[in-house]
Amino acid sequence: MPRSSLTVPVSMEQPVTDEMLLEAPNDEAIRYYIPRHRLATRRVDLQQQFRVSLEQFIDADGGQLIVFLDKFPAPAIENAVGNARQVETQPTVAIEFKVDAITKLLGFSEVTQQMNELKAVLKVTSFAEFNQLFQALTTSSYETKLVVNSLVSLAYPANKPVDINQLDPALHKPYLVLKGLENYDANGTGYAEVSLSVRNRELYPDALFQASPDLPPCGRNTNSSRTWIEIFDNQQQYIYGFCAFGKASDLDRLWASFPQGPDMPTSIYIVLNDRRKQQQFVSNEVLLRADQITSGERLYVLEKEVFSSRIDFVFPETLHSYIYRKAGGHGPGRSGFIKYTVTWKGNEYAYFQDEVRPDHFLYLPDSFKLAQVEGPVRVPWLWVNFEGRNLSDLKAKIQYRLAGHVDVERIQDAARKLLDKVEGGAVDGLVFELLNSADEATYKLTLPGLNVSADRPDAIIDPGNYIEDALPALSIDDFRNVFNLLLSPDERDITLRGQVNLKLGGLLIPPIPVSIRLSDIAGEVFDISQTIDAAAGSIAVSVKNAIESPVLMLGLGVEIQAGKVFLPAHAAGEGLTFPRQIAAGETLVFNVIPDAPIPDWTAPEVVLDWEDLTILPDSAALYDSIVSKSVHASFEKAITIKVHAFSDDPTISDIGIKFRSSETGPVLLTTTFPRPQQPEENQLLQTVGKTLNLPLPLQDYIRDLPTFGQYWYQLTVYRPSGDAVGQWVLDSSDFINLTTDKLPVLTVI
Repeated sequence: MPRSSLTVPVSMEQPVTDEMLLEAPNDEAIRYYIPRHRLATRRVDLQQQFRVSLEQFIDADGGQLIVFLDKFPAPAIENAVGNARQVETQPTVAIEFKVDAITKLLGFSEVTQQMNELKAVLKVTSFAEFNQLFQALTTSSYETKLVVNSLVSLAYPANKPVDINQLDPALHKPYLVLKGLENYDANGTGYAEVSLSVRNRELYPDALFQASPDLPPCGRNTNSSRTWIEIFDNQQQYIYGFCAFGKASDLDRLWASFPQGPDMPTSIYIVLNDRRKQQQFVSNEVLLRADQITSGERLYVLEKEVFSSRIDFVFPETLHSYIYRKAGGHGPGRSGFIKYTVTWKGNEYAYFQDEVRPDHFLYLPDSFKLAQVEGPVRVPWLWVNFEGRNLSDLKAKIQYRLAGHVDVERIQDAARKLLDKVEGGAVDGLVFELLNSADEATYKLTLPGLNVSADRPDAIIDPGNYIEDALPALSIDDFRNVFNLLLSPDERDITLRGQVNLKLGGLLIPPIPVSIRLSDIAGEVFDISQTIDAAAGSIAVSVKNAIESPVLMLGLGVEIQAGKVFLPAHAAGEGLTFPRQIAAGETLVFNVIPDAPIPDWTAPEVVLDWEDLTILPDSAALYDSIVSKSVHASFEKAITIKVHAFSDDPTISDIGIKFRSSETGPVLLTTTFPRPQQPEENQLLQTVGKTLNLPLPLQDYIRDLPTFGQYWYQLTVYRPSGDAVGQWVLDSSDFINLTTDKLPVLTVI
């Protein structure tokens, strides 16, 4: 959105830190800062005391921890803050400590704030929890921290300059807008003048418009820009151009003028012609109508960022007795974890019982698989960037995130087997939570071309949630092999596999396997919604395939969960014949009907059990989803062009040639051969030529497509009597030999 519509502070730089001053959306002179937090203090009897209090409830089990915090600017900007205002934040507060090498995190349920102060209250409901809290506050081995997370709403520029060597005509197209449309008369003739702007002009570095005296001049201007801006009408006729822009911001002041009348264009577009690299960046077409007029303002995006303060939070009782005056009785007690091992499908899995809350168990994932990126379409969390220009020197860099995968049936089985571990067994059920900490976590992965696993020391590991890593650069041939193996549904083709090893004190934890496949990801495949129709005695279910690839299922089982009871049911509706394939984005609608009447229709839920659900990887969709759109995703093919036609036809002044990578794709390159200025009697010198580097889609090579290396070209012959435009021609050779018989003669404009 434009800045005039913003209501939150603006940062012109990324990433944002709390050591930066931000701008008010409607006034750049007004500044904001993101506050940090520290423990508030007060002076009592000439002694400075922290405003922290641990209080035991008098009329109930448990107690509460009350903490006051001050807000303050980061020291790096303290002297620059002046009259800057605090950014509005949405704070959350938690206490973090370690027990038996396992990190526990307890959130404060009450958080209230004023301008410069925050009050947070944590309540616990049993003596065991209260006693553990006391131990965490007074014992240094617990490594206790107070964690304050501040959620902040900010705005950033929507576009930032792309490295000039990474600009791609297919990815970085100008976004043209109409700023104004004015009619005027000149010498009795009516004219229309249009004002134009490139809305995403920040994409283009100023170096794209630097003065280039080594390139052909623009008329008498021998110091014209590297990139010229050319304006065309809806008939692809050239209207006007700019050859002296010096910076990208000049793209906000484009204009053109033409006579009014029936021949007046209905729309126009522009081409940024980078003459040094022979690349053309073609914009969208803009309709020349008053209702299309808009602002050329810079665009911004809204984001929410979290800024954290981690505060040491250990207060020995001998030094800070004032904190514990209302703490009542407490004792050392036992407040750790007990490890149990449960076998499921031939494998052993560890579970950790919290002695403070005996009905709570921690567990680890079954395995790690590719995570999903949430969005309208869920795609694998794997990004590929390419560096280089030719197939011989191109490299692929892969970043990825893995997520923990858990078989729900495994947890349900453990819940039945561990119920007797709760003293007295008088609980409604057990609570299972993912363990997200360890004394030490290491990750090994088998890399392409190696038969042994290698440590990944730079990987970020959150044992219960995710792993983030970046692979060493791969040659384009190695990446091509890896990509095709990642698509394979056969587990024997897994080329990226490994394991995570954890240490929790002296406890032995079985390794957690890792497998990276595009056909087997962690996360939900479907978006599911349901509508209860108690009168009809059924539940309408809508199942949408939310990933980029089709899925295949061999059957479907259904149950209805009413409270803690699971009731048999069956599904009815069209499209429920199996095996059944559901395309990406397709929705399956059916009814679920209980086999016996349900007495209470208050909140029943349908439980779906897909039989042998298999993802059928869509190679094209997956390639588009994992290859970065901000980098060059093409390779250069050298094409040599020789023109022999000038000697046969003295009426030809120039011959132009345009290139595309597909029959209907954008123009990638345009070049012109002017008639050589040589004596007519020297016919051999009438042959001219040049070699061009044509950027072609890299995915044609990666995906083994039959279009690899193909391109389309179109010839235009310029004569004083008129120009002849040829048809688009498909070719794949490295050499184009232009003789008279290949020149267009039919289409005359």
